[in-house]
Amino acid sequence: MPPQPKKILFASLSAGAGHVRAAEALLATCHDKYPNVVAHHVDLAAYLGWLTKKTTISSYSFAARHVPSIYGEIYRQFNSQDSTKIIYILAKILKLDLYRVKRKIDELNPDIIVCTNFLAPAMLSHAIGHRPFDMILTDYDFNHVFISPN
Repeated sequence: MPPQPKKILFASLSAGAGHVRAAEALLATCHDKYPNVVAHHVDLAAYLGWLTKKTTISSYSFAARHVPSIYGEIYRQFNSQDSTKIIYILAKILKLDLYRVKRKIDELNPDIIVCTNFLAPAMLSHAIGHRPFDMILTDYDFNHVFISPN
């Protein structure tokens, strides 16, 4: 019996379009260069309830588009040693809708999850079970928020 193909899940979180585009590019490259690998892309925001999405994703997008000074301050706050505390709080909010994400991950059953948004590892840490995951940096500069305890 031939070995089962490896499965990769690219997980983005559509807080800004760059994270989604990065995951889509990785997916397309994977399909092109490694046709024997089963690869999928999931935008985790699609599995959030409307209230969670409105209070997190929509407010982030609004600040980035319309009040860049607030967005810049948020980015600076994340670039500190205390960013893990901030991520923990945000992940707690996002985990309210975790059961839908967990169901999708169980359905796809990936061997590894590659995240393109800094919140995705914190959000997924309790949903992925034994599966390993990694994160691709999608910003121009390194920010402490990219350091995930998982």
